[in-house]
Amino acid sequence: MEPDNTVTPEDVAEQMKNYQTQTINLCGKPVTVVALSMSNGFVLVETATCVDPANYLQAIGEKVCLKKIEDKVWMLLGYSKQNECCPVK
Repeated sequence: MEPDNTVTPEDVAEQMKNYQTQTINLCGKPVTVVALSMSNGFVLVETATCVDPANYLQAIGEKVCLKKIEDKVWMLLGYSKQNECCPVK
């Protein structure tokens, strides 16, 4: 039987469930901060801001941050699968 060496969208979605969003003010602008805790407790943090504070929407900042985090989750799960199926010789 061949090892399971595939990361699926479902694997990524499972990791994307536990996150918190906060807006803080830095350098005179609102900044969206999203922290995601993966199932093993590893925490990923991303930020997003705006050009003009009058146009700031937390929902957009959160969406941008979650996309960045999702890309990292894909990479980290792929790295983990690589270690499982093809250990360093």
